[in-house]
Amino acid sequence: MFDIDDKVSEGELNNVFAYLLEHENKSVVYLADYYKFPKKTLDMIKNVDVLIADGTYLFTDEYKKIKHNHIHGEGVLKSIANINAKNIYFHSISHLTGYTHEKMQKTLPESYNISYDGMDINLE
Repeated sequence: MFDIDDKVSEGELNNVFAYLLEHENKSVVYLADYYKFPKKTLDMIKNVDVLIADGTYLFTDEYKKIKHNHIHGEGVLKSIANINAKNIYFHSISHLTGYTHEKMQKTLPESYNISYDGMDINLE
């Protein structure tokens, strides 16, 4: 799960990159890489229409010991649930899992999506 800490300032985190895009009462958050969030950041990105999140370690805990500054497996899903986005799209999923796109998609809740090249994201 995200390590949320009121004592961590925005400037102290060098491994989190989040972009909040807002236009005509619609909001999209893009998480290129994430692990720890100051509470202020989490509060700003809650309840967005669309969340596009890094899913590199979504289906594996295999790299937990060597990539300790990332969340893995079920931790990704639990952390993303805290944002409460209407629709979620995962990008950059590791091919090392050996899962097909279809298999990954079937394991996720309905509003969670495995992205693919050429995919359209509808904000309606």
